[in-house]
Amino acid sequence: MGLVNILRKLLKSEEHKLGEFRPKLAELSPEQEEQLIQLGIDLNDAFSRNRAADVLKTYPDGFETLKRWSKYSLGGNAGYAYDILFKYGTQKVNELVDRYGLKSSTYLDDIVKAIDEFGKDIVDEIADRFELKHLKLIAPNYRKYGPELIQRIIEKYDSSLLSYIFPIHQDIEEAQKTRDTDEVKQFRIQFFGEVQEVDFRSHSRNYANILGILGRVRNERDGSVLCEVQGTEPIVNVFIKGLKQMHGVSKVEKEEVNLGYRMKDYIIESSPSR
Repeated sequence: MGLVNILRKLLKSEEHKLGEFRPKLAELSPEQEEQLIQLGIDLNDAFSRNRAADVLKTYPDGFETLKRWSKYSLGGNAGYAYDILFKYGTQKVNELVDRYGLKSSTYLDDIVKAIDEFGKDIVDEIADRFELKHLKLIAPNYRKYGPELIQRIIEKYDSSLLSYIFPIHQDIEEAQKTRDTDEVKQFRIQFFGEVQEVDFRSHSRNYANILGILGRVRNERDGSVLCEVQGTEPIVNVFIKGLKQMHGVSKVEKEEVNLGYRMKDYIIESSPSR
């Protein structure tokens, strides 16, 4: 029994120590609690409750602003929403929510940064013509390429690949003209330089999807990346150009080959064991 009593005393002692470090829950009125519960805030979690209390203390109208973002409940995004409020204040946030029809805080930071860097007129034009999810990619290129060309690119390609397309869009358009006139060939292309562990293979697949190239790609034991691809030579050359402008490629070796079969997809192969 002596051992049991000793263990009980130790447990009580540890519980006491833990209690000293347990954060206190901020006081909220019943009305505030009800409001935050509506937003999906876990009021039993000290961090969530205390951050929410800080917002309401700093901005008495903070609940109404947060409510405008809560179409799908703030839940796990509450921390980001709080940061936005503290960063810009409810007045500016509400103005931006009204102007750009925001349903959440997701794009608000992007909008403010784009306005600061490129001007409100540009951001307004982009918001009126395109989806806000494209803002970060379109804003730096808007003056250079213009809305008509950007619209054509978005309509023709996967919009998530805009960053790949903008730098070489003219090369892509010219090369695509050879699709029905030039002979489809197979090539083995080896890329040297800082090309492993930098998403090079994934980027090669994105360019392959844009250009309609088939093939496969893999890392080699010597640190290079090897692609075996199928397409017209002008299209394959654009594929190489795109990858060279995105990565630290020091050398490229290309040779025409006959693999003895037609490719049907673009595959990322597993890396070889070292």
